[in-house]
Amino acid sequence: MSITIDDVSTLLHLPMMGQMCDLEELEFEEARTALVQLIGVDGGTTGAEMEDARGPKVRLSWLREIYVQRYAWGVAALAYLYDQLGDASLASTKQMAGYLTLFQSWIYEHFPGMGRRRLVTSYDDTTPRAMRWQSPRQSSTLAEIRSQLDALTYSGVV
Repeated sequence: MSITIDDVSTLLHLPMMGQMCDLEELEFEEARTALVQLIGVDGGTTGAEMEDARGPKVRLSWLREIYVQRYAWGVAALAYLYDQLGDASLASTKQMAGYLTLFQSWIYEHFPGMGRRRLVTSYDDTTPRAMRWQSPRQSSTLAEIRSQLDALTYSGVV
């Protein structure tokens, strides 16, 4: 059992269709030129956003405003999570890094006996499913999670 693209779509409401993007470090002017060419925003607007973001980068909220449907953000989120899970699966690893909302909500969705969480009573189906649960401030350690995973039986998986 593994996290799938369908889980990303259902839990985070991220688009699955669209172009994947390549990442490379660029200087300020190179980044502005690339954004103008790829997104179609004028150079002044792009330059102002990059200055607000303090470097050759832009904020995700700005990108959403410009072109939320153009890129397959869900695929990127899943690829990044798989990379982090690969590192976390090593016996010497003590903790995970990165954005774990997808992983956490996937666990809550498919493993009802695992993890500490509370259902949010104000949740409605028009929001990402990941907003259905509220996580406690104190989380489980990786050792505790591994122990819970090792103890799982077939009936403990939805």
